[in-house]
Amino acid sequence: MPRRRSTGRLALIESESPSSRELAARLACEGDRRELRLRVALALADAGAVAIALLVTVALISDDPLTPFALLLLPAAVAGAKLVGLYESDDQRIHKTTIEELPRLAQLGIALVIGVWMGDGLLLGAPAGKSQVVLLGAVFVGAALLGRRGARSLTNRRLERERCLFMGDEYSFQRLRTIVERS
Repeated sequence: MPRRRSTGRLALIESESPSSRELAARLACEGDRRELRLRVALALADAGAVAIALLVTVALISDDPLTPFALLLLPAAVAGAKLVGLYESDDQRIHKTTIEELPRLAQLGIALVIGVWMGDGLLLGAPAGKSQVVLLGAVFVGAALLGRRGARSLTNRRLERERCLFMGDEYSFQRLRTIVERS
């Protein structure tokens, strides 16, 4: 059995025994499930943000209804978010916040604006005006920020607490402990 020293919220396991490897494997599996659920929640939030942005923009500025082709923007936005790395960054951070994603969300919003502007006849049924696409981009970024924050909050409430297995020397463990306690 590995020797375990408790240091508050963190525990230092001093062994490379098979039980430590089993614990590492179990934590990795839990982490994979957690990440999958979070990624799905974030993808739904992004798709919802596009839908909200389109509906608000059409309701406030345009008299033209959306065409059925506008539904293609939902999976396109999710694919764009995947391309800019919005779904892969959470598992690499200790302190996970949505505001750190603002630059990449703005990039995605700009891509959405350009896509709608270029395909306005197909998506909106009429030419899109400047104010319409600017509002679309702004509403998308705002809705995506709020939706992603809500998705993270709901996911974290519904799943068990995230854990981390650290293997290293005492000095590195103390550095990690300091970082975790600050966040």
